[in-house]
Amino acid sequence: MHSQNSILIEAQYFPPISYFSLFYHPTFDTLILEAHENYQKGSYRNRCHITNSTGMQVLSVPLLKGKNQKQPIRDVRIAYDQDWQKQHWQSIRTAYGSAPFWDYYAPMLEPFFTKKYDYLFDLNGQIIDTIFKILKLHKSINITLSNDYELNITDGWDYRHIILPRKNSFQGEKYAQIFQEKTGFLPNLSILDLILCTGTQAGEILKKSTFQ
Repeated sequence: MHSQNSILIEAQYFPPISYFSLFYHPTFDTLILEAHENYQKGSYRNRCHITNSTGMQVLSVPLLKGKNQKQPIRDVRIAYDQDWQKQHWQSIRTAYGSAPFWDYYAPMLEPFFTKKYDYLFDLNGQIIDTIFKILKLHKSINITLSNDYELNITDGWDYRHIILPRKNSFQGEKYAQIFQEKTGFLPNLSILDLILCTGTQAGEILKKSTFQ
């Protein structure tokens, strides 16, 4: 059972801005991470979008045995045959090393690129928990896991399969981005972009950003 004040959604890898804008709705007090779904291809579960001097850059977490649609999400293991953590951190540092809030937040983010997590779900859960603390959402929103898989929920808000790379009805508030003069404003990038560029103003920007 869910309360009417809960949001059910999948755990994503450094989710986009739209993901966190949901929690600035005043009635929501619980985030339920979907822990009993199967892995879905073409989603943000193992990828995020950042920016660089040429435009949007995709960072993908490699998985063992490929991207198996039928594999329970909590059984999906991360592959380490290549040093993707080093590559991701280098890309993030190259993109945001000159961002206004890089020095402040980088120490909180770097551990995700040094500690080896066995399972994708555990990595994503820890990332979301850390971003909640950065945004101070942990003071008002409780994070929990689903007890089982429900095809349709009749109470609470079901946002599973809504926030996808190719599906976007999100109207994000604009803010100053690092490479905006070269690339123009790029909407709905990873939350990394927003917090590293705007810091403590991120919450106000998220409040003004909505789904249509």
